[in-house]
Amino acid sequence: MEIFAVFGLINGIVALIIGAFVFLKNRHSFENQLFTLFSVSIAVWSLSYWRWLSADILSDALFWIKFFTVGSIFIPPLYFHWIVRLLELEKLWRYLSYFFYFFSAIVLGSLALFPESVITAVGAKSFFLYWPEAGAIYATYIATYVASVLVSTIFLFNKYFTIADKTRKSQYLFLLWGSIIGFGGGATNFFLWYNIPIYPYGNFLVSVGLLFWGYAAARYSLFNAKIITTEFFTFILWIFIFTRFLLSETLRDWMITGITFTATVVFGIFLIRSVHGEVSARERTELLAKDLKKANERLKLLDEQKSEFVSIASHQLRSPLTAIKGYASLLLEGSYGKMSAKVAGPIHKILASSQSLVNVVEDFLNVARIEQGRMQYHLTPVDIKVLTRKIIDELKPNMDEKKLALVFKAGPGKENYVQADEGKIRQVILNVIDNAIKFTPKGNITISISRNNERHAVLFAIHDTGIGLPDEFKDELFGKFNRADNSNKVHANGSGIGLYLAREIVKAHQGRIWAQSEGEGKGTTFYIELPAV
Repeated sequence: MEIFAVFGLINGIVALIIGAFVFLKNRHSFENQLFTLFSVSIAVWSLSYWRWLSADILSDALFWIKFFTVGSIFIPPLYFHWIVRLLELEKLWRYLSYFFYFFSAIVLGSLALFPESVITAVGAKSFFLYWPEAGAIYATYIATYVASVLVSTIFLFNKYFTIADKTRKSQYLFLLWGSIIGFGGGATNFFLWYNIPIYPYGNFLVSVGLLFWGYAAARYSLFNAKIITTEFFTFILWIFIFTRFLLSETLRDWMITGITFTATVVFGIFLIRSVHGEVSARERTELLAKDLKKANERLKLLDEQKSEFVSIASHQLRSPLTAIKGYASLLLEGSYGKMSAKVAGPIHKILASSQSLVNVVEDFLNVARIEQGRMQYHLTPVDIKVLTRKIIDELKPNMDEKKLALVFKAGPGKENYVQADEGKIRQVILNVIDNAIKFTPKGNITISISRNNERHAVLFAIHDTGIGLPDEFKDELFGKFNRADNSNKVHANGSGIGLYLAREIVKAHQGRIWAQSEGEGKGTTFYIELPAV
């Protein structure tokens, strides 16, 4: 019998501790208030149970049995009401909780006015000195108990299998385990009331159920095994020491156990707070990581949309620009009649500008293709010397306009062959030569092509006597839409994507591109290294 009394004491202490813990977590929450009342009802039931089984005379036992019954009566409706509010169910189900309260009130009223209708007699049963027998009205309490627990469990199962939120799902799982364990253990008390020889060994499970319920109520947002383990074993330790404190028989034992309990409580609080802090920090980090991931995904989507827009816009621009360029060429060739020198000058400028715009549009199209992963390369042996000579001829009017001297040096024959996509590499060389012309107000441009047999590569180099590069800009030179601050000194126009495009294309060829400059006003040298044939 003593073991059952101890079970009652432990359950009562656990209920009070967990009820207070949940209440203090958020005292303004109606759900937390309901849970606290639910815990208090369990505490009244459990502590009365302890005092009843510890009683030596019938009158004391009967008093505590009645107190025990009062506590138990309101456990089912309070639990059902709490679950309904926690699950945010419709008002219809809240009205059902009021019916459960009504039936509980009937049992309570019967106990007060007609106690024999609830408890017919109290006498010895098995190894229990005093055990009650159920009256007719007691069945109303059992019906309320079974109905409230059964309906609540069905609601929890339904929510658990239909909700997508992992945090809430974890909370409902804890509630389900609490219901099955706690109410399943508590139900073992009913049998002896009807002289069925099944003893209430499941009482200790009420404390386990309370731990599940309390955790779900107060800390479901921190669903973490480390927290669960820490709080569980800390609570168990507190309960064990406090129970030992209450059962102390001498002043010396009482003082030692009291001091030990106080120290354990203080240490336990610091330990739990430390673990909560650690887990909270980790959860904040995980939350920030999730937010960052979402932001990156959003940026990626925006970047894809931008690339798609650029691609569409560039396609739309290319056709009219090609038409302008074609008609300008026809006019200069005399296809529409002889043209005066006065008119030919502006037409030449139209042709040059349209060609420049065609190059920019092509650059934007290629950037879009690269970013969308649609850039295709068809590698063949390319004579980079011949290709460079053609580009020089194309850009010679620009050099002549600025009176720039050109020096071109290259080795003979097959020394100049690279494995490349001719169209793409043409664009790279065109961009770096065009850049050299733009940023060289006077002086000369030197282009050299040489072979490095050790690296099995061909090195293209172009040196100018232009404005040079600031030291702080060297690392940003090949970035997208980047232009040096000193570019304004020569009024050079540009999209800022030529070198970015060159880098991406050269990289796709398994080559290298880089630049060197001794500083502002001291010129720049660009190097392009490509695999040799």
